[in-house]
Amino acid sequence: MCRRRKGGVGKSSFLTPAQQKQLAAAAQAVWDGIEDRFGVVYRVGSLYTVLSRLGIRLKTPRPRHTQAALQA
Repeated sequence: MCRRRKGGVGKSSFLTPAQQKQLAAAAQAVWDGIEDRFGVVYRVGSLYTVLSRLGIRLKTPRPRHTQAALQA
């Protein structure tokens, strides 16, 4: 976190730039597929709400206690 405040760029992506473009194209295809198949256009926030209702959630890290020992 400190690196970002001091102007750092943060951790690099696990995906290459080419893979990121492929992922963006696949996500756009899903977005377009929803509109084509169901005739509904969702905003990003609304789509997250629908996915949440279906039990589809983004992966998040487990919470850690603030005083837990950090492992190197």
